[in-house]
Amino acid sequence: MIEADNRTTLLNDNEHNDMISIMRAHHDTIIKTYPENSFQRIFWTSQYTAAQAKSPNGFRWNPAIIKWCIYLCHKSSSAYNLLRRTKILNLPSQRTLRQYTNVLDSSAGFSNQLDEQLFLDAKVSSLQEFQKYVGLIGDEMYIKEGLVYDKSTGKLVGYCDIGNINNHLLLLEKEYMGNDNSQTKTVLAKTMMVLMVRGLFMDFEFPYASFPTGNLTGEQMVPIFYEAILRIERSGLKVATITLDGNSVNRKYFKIVGNGVDNIKHKFHNPLSFNEREIYLFSDPPHLLKTSRNCLYSLSRHMEYDITTKSTGLTTVPKLKYENIYLTSYSKMRVDLAAEILSESVATALKVYLNEEAEETWLKDTFLKWLEDWENEAKSRKALKAAERKKLILSDETLLGLRITAYSFIDLVHFIFTIPGVKSFLSEHISQDPLEKYFGRQRQRSNAHENPTSQEFLKNNGALRVVTSIKKDTHRGNTQQHNDTTDDVFISPEPLKNKKKASSCDSSSSISLVPPSTSTNSKETVDLLSVTNQAIEDSGFNIPSAEAIVAKQSAIKLKEWMVNHNSSQILHNNILAYFFNLWISVAPKSSVVREQIWTRFSQFTSSEVYNKIWSDIYTEAQTPESPILSFYITYHYFTRLWQNRYPTTTRDTNGTVQTTHLSYDEESALWYIGGYLIRKVRRKIKENDDRDGLLAVLEIFEEREDMVEESLIGDDTDEPVDTQLWITLINRGGLIKCSNNFYSFLRSVELEIKNNLSSREATSRKTR
Repeated sequence: MIEADNRTTLLNDNEHNDMISIMRAHHDTIIKTYPENSFQRIFWTSQYTAAQAKSPNGFRWNPAIIKWCIYLCHKSSSAYNLLRRTKILNLPSQRTLRQYTNVLDSSAGFSNQLDEQLFLDAKVSSLQEFQKYVGLIGDEMYIKEGLVYDKSTGKLVGYCDIGNINNHLLLLEKEYMGNDNSQTKTVLAKTMMVLMVRGLFMDFEFPYASFPTGNLTGEQMVPIFYEAILRIERSGLKVATITLDGNSVNRKYFKIVGNGVDNIKHKFHNPLSFNEREIYLFSDPPHLLKTSRNCLYSLSRHMEYDITTKSTGLTTVPKLKYENIYLTSYSKMRVDLAAEILSESVATALKVYLNEEAEETWLKDTFLKWLEDWENEAKSRKALKAAERKKLILSDETLLGLRITAYSFIDLVHFIFTIPGVKSFLSEHISQDPLEKYFGRQRQRSNAHENPTSQEFLKNNGALRVVTSIKKDTHRGNTQQHNDTTDDVFISPEPLKNKKKASSCDSSSSISLVPPSTSTNSKETVDLLSVTNQAIEDSGFNIPSAEAIVAKQSAIKLKEWMVNHNSSQILHNNILAYFFNLWISVAPKSSVVREQIWTRFSQFTSSEVYNKIWSDIYTEAQTPESPILSFYITYHYFTRLWQNRYPTTTRDTNGTVQTTHLSYDEESALWYIGGYLIRKVRRKIKENDDRDGLLAVLEIFEEREDMVEESLIGDDTDEPVDTQLWITLINRGGLIKCSNNFYSFLRSVELEIKNNLSSREATSRKTR
């Protein structure tokens, strides 16, 4: 039945049945035309079945259709609603789609849920060994500043959140600086740091973790990337590369963790492999092309571009255009124009005027040496001022990025072709293009404004992770495009996880209006045994990867050995504690101190001493070695000891005092209380002439009854909603998370009503 409006025709039952008959007549032909797993066949089958269903309730949609609908809704929810309202197509409701996009918590940072999703999406269990090698890509995107109360987590979203240890150290630095310092003010996030996992030998891209940041520093990236590598390797994958752009923060991070040759820190030992493997650092090649071209560009140089335009016949560089040579402020940011200047076709044309080179050794023996000679030649011109000499060469930052990337690429190629099964490697797999496209999809969702808020960004993550296999590139963009066909984009035979709403009261749920203690002054016991217990209780080790299983078994055996051989445990514990206490003996009052401490931690985990300590522990405990468990214990032992040594008294803005999540019956009870108060206030308004005070109270509770169910399930910012105070309070978690703030709010309302009524009674008595 087609929904009626001013421009549609209402079909009666006979006409509807005729349409069903036409579909039945052509059903077999369509089924035979398209392959079994083609999207066309899946789409037709779903429409054919849905058209004959008596009710849309309970209809089971194919996972491919769910992904496609989420993708359409992400592009434009209003267009998706139009398709549903006009009944042109039978499509699931947005409420149904939210059950799939809200499976994962839309919170910042890492989570064990994300690790499990990474394991499933990468299909680690069915991968060949060489396919498990991945790269880690990181970049930042500007977001809109603002605070929103997240009802699913009970937190204020919008503050900077860069991980537990980083947040702790920042609070500590503020306490050292004092409350009068302007830098101690709580900072709202203005950028979002995103880590993406990208396969080196397979077509796999997974937006992993997101961190709302303000002014991120190089030493703050160290724990972020160490924990990311730990979790990714625990999920069964192997991190081989890290790609970042060339800004000062990323260069500082390379300097802290890196080691290499010729003072170029382009790699570091991977402690998750007992330093048998290395992780290679890259400055994003497309960014390097752009900055190199911009450094070479100069308006004062003598150009003879007119010769090319006036000449006839064949040319050596036919692809170069006017916009390649004469740049504007906008074209300087276009990577494609820079790539055309520094392209293979231009290099081939230059070979006509140059000698032949050995391509196999050109990058190391010629290119890097040429950069060095160029730099030395410019520095040797003593007649020029230092600032003028710098203009003769590429910038220091670009030169460093080129050297780091060149050294890393040489070593990476030498390494990957020692892996059994590797026959080829595409260098494009180390670029940041997938992450740039991901940022484009985030901005696309924001509609009127280009940059989403922190909450919008985190919520969009859920939808984008579900449709991660849908990679239709836009016609306009600053990245390389791929011509994917529809057939190999949407097909996914595996069922999708969805999030169901609780339908009954859970006896384990409880409401406590007494806030928990937030003091961080109490010092806990931190030793090998306590951190090993933490590993055993960590649900991240329940992921069914071989690495996580071995680590969990080793942790259990290590605990038994530590309990039965306390003296040996104390000996090894004292060795680690000696190193850690030595590093943190200086209070981390500034980023300079934190940088030095993280540098020593990185050097230790990349050393033979680290390997020897853990080799002795596993030997004495007669337990299989697990590099995952070793680094987990080392990292958490160090960070917990650091926090224990320097506790804070300031409350973290990301932690909101809250209680256990309400059950379905408890939510209904709160709705009943709200309705009861509204009815009582309205009755009092009718009985009193002077109603201004009560009307002000009533405005707090005004609501639309048809929005109750929608508010309990989730936000829908694309549909028209009455944003009155009562509904806003519900959507921000007031009734979903019974926090102490909400209890105080209800108590204030109660007192306000009592005071209002008491004053009216007193006034009426005086009148009498």
